[in-house]
Amino acid sequence: MTLLTITKAKSDDLHTILTLFTGAAQAMKDKQINHWRHWLEIDESRIGQVKTSIDNGEFFLVYEEDTHIGMFKIMDADPEYWGERSEVARYVHALVVNPRFKGRNLGERILDQISADLKAKQIDLFRLDCNANNPWLCQYYENNGFVKVGVKEMPWSTNNLYEKVILREV
Repeated sequence: MTLLTITKAKSDDLHTILTLFTGAAQAMKDKQINHWRHWLEIDESRIGQVKTSIDNGEFFLVYEEDTHIGMFKIMDADPEYWGERSEVARYVHALVVNPRFKGRNLGERILDQISADLKAKQIDLFRLDCNANNPWLCQYYENNGFVKVGVKEMPWSTNNLYEKVILREV
């Protein structure tokens, strides 16, 4: 199994990120999952959000060998979903694997690689949220070691809050 390469996104990666969002949204729509429909028609507001996240160093692109296979966004804090927190954690959003590569456990490998990176940085908490109306994705995160620790009602969705404790060697 080849190691995945993770690189910080740059401003010229904007189109790649938007294309991944659109592809993931279309794949969910095709499965009749009402999740991320807002990425099917990208407006200036969404483009601005992605540009800001790129500028803040939050978006990462994932490659297997020389093939671009996905992306994710990782943040030091997530007050919108998790509120103000005092403990050190990392918050993942927008984990997307290009639908062309489905069935190869790439999402799991990305999560494992993020976990290993957090462990190396001595960060114990790995958090994310997931639309509660997407039971397949909720189960996916639970199968990958995340525990549901709360629910967050947003104007556009109900989201489950998931956490994975990264155990350090003593």
